[in-house]
Amino acid sequence: MKIKLIRKGGFIPIKKESETEVDWTEEEFNKLAQAIQLQENSPGQKRDATTYHLAKEDKQIIIDWDKIPAKYNKVFETLKSKLDIVK
Repeated sequence: MKIKLIRKGGFIPIKKESETEVDWTEEEFNKLAQAIQLQENSPGQKRDATTYHLAKEDKQIIIDWDKIPAKYNKVFETLKSKLDIVK
Protein backbone atom coordinates (compact mmCIF):
# COMPACT_ATOMS: atom_id res chain seq x y z
CA MET A 1 0.00 0.00 0.00
CA LYS A 2 1.16 3.52 -0.70
CA ILE A 3 1.12 6.03 2.15
CA LYS A 4 1.88 9.73 2.18
CA LEU A 5 3.16 12.09 4.86
CA ILE A 6 1.97 15.66 4.45
CA ARG A 7 3.35 18.63 6.39
CA LYS A 8 1.07 21.68 6.60
CA GLY A 9 1.01 24.95 8.45
CA GLY A 10 3.68 26.85 10.22
CA PHE A 11 4.29 30.58 10.49
CA ILE A 12 5.01 30.67 6.76
CA PRO A 13 2.69 27.89 5.57
CA ILE A 14 4.43 25.69 3.05
CA LYS A 15 2.92 22.34 2.15
CA LYS A 16 5.34 19.45 1.82
CA GLU A 17 4.73 15.81 0.94
CA SER A 18 6.54 12.51 0.64
CA GLU A 19 5.28 9.01 -0.02
CA THR A 20 6.42 5.44 0.20
CA GLU A 21 5.22 1.92 -0.35
CA VAL A 22 4.70 -0.18 2.81
CA ASP A 23 3.71 -3.82 3.29
CA TRP A 24 1.12 -3.14 5.98
CA THR A 25 -2.29 -4.75 5.96
CA GLU A 26 -5.43 -2.64 5.89
CA GLU A 27 -6.11 -3.65 9.49
CA GLU A 28 -2.59 -2.68 10.57
CA PHE A 29 -2.92 0.72 8.89
CA ASN A 30 -6.29 1.36 10.55
CA LYS A 31 -4.98 0.42 14.01
CA LEU A 32 -1.93 2.65 13.56
CA ALA A 33 -4.05 5.54 12.29
CA GLN A 34 -6.36 5.24 15.29
CA ALA A 35 -3.42 5.11 17.72
CA ILE A 36 -1.60 8.17 16.36
CA GLN A 37 -4.50 10.41 15.37
CA LEU A 38 -4.38 13.83 17.01
CA GLN A 39 -7.61 14.49 18.84
CA GLU A 40 -9.53 17.70 18.11
CA ASN A 41 -8.83 20.60 20.47
CA SER A 42 -5.74 18.90 21.83
CA PRO A 43 -2.73 20.97 22.95
CA GLY A 44 -0.90 20.01 19.73
CA GLN A 45 -3.23 22.14 17.62
CA LYS A 46 -2.07 25.71 17.97
CA ARG A 47 -2.22 28.70 15.68
CA ASP A 48 0.66 28.75 13.18
CA ALA A 49 1.64 25.23 14.28
CA THR A 50 3.04 22.69 11.88
CA THR A 51 0.86 19.62 11.51
CA TYR A 52 1.67 16.27 9.98
CA HIS A 53 -0.96 14.24 8.17
CA LEU A 54 -0.91 10.57 7.26
CA ALA A 55 -2.76 9.84 4.05
CA LYS A 56 -3.76 6.72 2.16
CA GLU A 57 -6.00 7.06 -0.86
CA ASP A 58 -8.96 9.17 0.32
CA LYS A 59 -8.25 8.84 4.07
CA GLN A 60 -6.19 11.56 5.78
CA ILE A 61 -5.64 12.16 9.49
CA ILE A 62 -3.62 14.64 11.54
CA ILE A 63 -1.08 12.69 13.54
CA ASP A 64 0.48 13.14 16.95
CA TRP A 65 4.16 12.54 16.20
CA ASP A 66 4.85 11.55 19.81
CA LYS A 67 2.37 8.66 19.64
CA ILE A 68 4.05 6.83 16.77
CA PRO A 69 5.00 3.33 18.01
CA ALA A 70 8.72 2.45 17.87
CA LYS A 71 7.98 -0.23 15.27
CA TYR A 72 7.02 2.51 12.77
CA ASN A 73 9.61 5.18 13.65
CA LYS A 74 11.93 4.35 10.76
CA VAL A 75 9.13 4.65 8.18
CA PHE A 76 7.99 8.02 9.53
CA GLU A 77 11.51 9.41 9.96
CA THR A 78 12.35 8.41 6.38
CA LEU A 79 9.16 10.07 5.10
CA LYS A 80 9.92 13.20 7.11
CA SER A 81 13.46 13.41 5.75
CA LYS A 82 12.18 13.19 2.16
CA LEU A 83 9.49 15.88 2.39
CA ASP A 84 9.40 18.07 -0.73
CA ILE A 85 7.52 21.34 -1.31
CA VAL A 86 4.24 20.91 -3.18
CA LYS A 87 3.39 23.71 -5.58
